[in-house]
Amino acid sequence: MVECSLWLKPAGKAYDNLADLITILSRKYSSPVFRPHITLLDKLIGSEQDLLSRASALAAVVSPLRVQYAKIDYLDQYFKCLFIRVKKTHDLMQAHVRAREIFEWQSEAEYMPHLSLMYGNLPSMTKKEIVSDLRGNLRSIGFDVKSVQLVVTEGQPKEWTLMKEFRLKG
Repeated sequence: MVECSLWLKPAGKAYDNLADLITILSRKYSSPVFRPHITLLDKLIGSEQDLLSRASALAAVVSPLRVQYAKIDYLDQYFKCLFIRVKKTHDLMQAHVRAREIFEWQSEAEYMPHLSLMYGNLPSMTKKEIVSDLRGNLRSIGFDVKSVQLVVTEGQPKEWTLMKEFRLKG
């Protein structure tokens, strides 16, 4: 048994730009480095074969989509230290619903699509300053998603590994 998360991967130059920003913030604030992503589902536990089969089935029914930024935000949570809220578009929310169905995933929490920029426990004042600095630098209004990744998310972020990436075909 393995624990995985299902991530939507930013396509093209957006991926590189976001990865650079995550790395810059990580160095400046001593936080973990991780790949840019929007978590579609987390805490998926099962055999590798079963999880791979379900991820492949999902990719076959979800079409490539456009993610639109809403705003840069932060919470008092380690994995939501600093992030970009993304708009709950029809296509994005449908991808989440289909993933829940295919993985038979249950959660009481409301889905809050976002792209994390930094993990950690920083004071609110520091996060406010970072948000203020980033508002002018984040010129893009969103990005395309053409693939979904199944990522082993056991342990610390530096230990997370990509199991497999699937192109969206739906």
